Amino acid sequence: MSGIAVDLLPLEDPEALAPLWRGLEREAAGSVFTAWCWIGPWLRIFAVRPWLLRARLGRDVAGLAVLCPRTLIRGRLLPVRALFLHATGDPARDAITIEYNDLLVYREDAARIRRAMLDSLFDARRPRFSELWLPGAAVHPGSATVPPGGRIRRLWAQRPSARVDLAALRGDYLDSLAPRVRRNIRRAMRLYGEWGALRLEAAPDVETALAWLDHLARLHVAKWRARGRDSAFAEPTFLRFHRELVAGAHGEGAAELLRLAAGGEPVGYLYLLRRRGHVFFYAGGFVFERDNRLKPGLVMHALAIERCRERGDLVYDFGAGLEPYKLELGVPGPDIVTAVEARSTPLLRLEHRLRQLRARVRSADATGAGA
Repeated sequence: MSGIAVDLLPLEDPEALAPLWRGLEREAAGSVFTAWCWIGPWLRIFAVRPWLLRARLGRDVAGLAVLCPRTLIRGRLLPVRALFLHATGDPARDAITIEYNDLLVYREDAARIRRAMLDSLFDARRPRFSELWLPGAAVHPGSATVPPGGRIRRLWAQRPSARVDLAALRGDYLDSLAPRVRRNIRRAMRLYGEWGALRLEAAPDVETALAWLDHLARLHVAKWRARGRDSAFAEPTFLRFHRELVAGAHGEGAAELLRLAAGGEPVGYLYLLRRRGHVFFYAGGFVFERDNRLKPGLVMHALAIERCRERGDLVYDFGAGLEPYKLELGVPGPDIVTAVEARSTPLLRLEHRLRQLRARVRSADATGAGA
């Protein structure tokens, strides 16, 4: 694309990328997931053979992205060379679950820069891979079956999300909720109040934040083990990633740990990520009591949301997945998708058509079953 030069380079020294990335980050509209506070620890802990995609306007860097290669096997026979944006393609390494994933591009003329970077990857003179995977993208790149350049585009996964539009609130957050939800939260607050003062506080320093993260992790693991399932926090590398993220981002306000206590007794912890008024709830750990009228998660989120509103934040984002509490406390947000773009080769066109045919058959079967 005119005026934009794009190159793909082996990323041999990830730490040397930090100043370049942070410089562009200040001029980009990306999320906390494309900020160096996330990308840096990911590169150090999870990335495998990373490549740097770089766009330049003259001497200025206008776009950056990190891609990891992986060979996928389709139908046990067809090898497909793929690149993953800010991910590896290995479910174990990608368990940190990036959302709002995107290329990091200069805010001015972002669409043109992004298009040039993607088109460059599929240039016929660069036939190193056949697919580009964009996991955790908040906006579907497009609905066309064959996008510009003759590429195949599809959604591999799609999950709804929920959020609270803080900027649209008029008055206290609790007053905006449905009467039943509001009653349940206020009743729980009164019951906790019988223990003593109900207090929500933010970790004042990085040492406290890391200690609270460890408490949250233990509660998270205990909750899911009680349900017969595993928690990602049980994996040492997962916890190491988040400890590095919090250690680096707490001081700049991009990571925040909250604790709720009643009468001095911990009720729960929240782990929030922040960027430019967008507050992302990443994880919570709560102390559950036998009295099911005590609702630590609902109470803590309600108090955290009101705190964010008072601070002037714009969005409180629950992320992908529509667990019931998310829609009790918020409204639907953008879908979080895994989008795939592929070269239009004969084999991949055939595979794409077979997938479309199978989807139509399943849809027809479901319609017939419901008739």
